[in-house]
Amino acid sequence: MSQPAKRISVRFDPDAESYVLIDTIYNLNQFSPKLTGLMYNESYRGCATRLLKDQVLEIDTECWVKLANLQNPIKSIVRWREDYDIGVSKVGLQYLDV
Repeated sequence: MSQPAKRISVRFDPDAESYVLIDTIYNLNQFSPKLTGLMYNESYRGCATRLLKDQVLEIDTECWVKLANLQNPIKSIVRWREDYDIGVSKVGLQYLDV
C-alpha cells in the first residue's frame, strides 16, 4: 500500500474574515476579479478557499489571486476542488510566483 503524499508547507489558519479575489484573465495593467472566496487555510506555497459552487474554477486553471492582506495578485493554479451539497466548493490554489 502506498503512503499518501506529505505536505511540503505548513498550513496556517487565516485571519478572521480573510478573503481571496480571483481573476482568470489577467491584464498586466488591470486586475479584474470575477470570483471571491473566503480563506480556509494558507501556507507559503498556496491556500485553500471556499467558493460558492456556481463559481466555476476547474482543476489546472491558471489564475491570478489577490489575498486580502497583500497588495499585488499572485499567479496561481487550481490543484484540487471539492464540491459539497450545501452549495459550497473548497478549492486548493498553488502559487506559481514563489
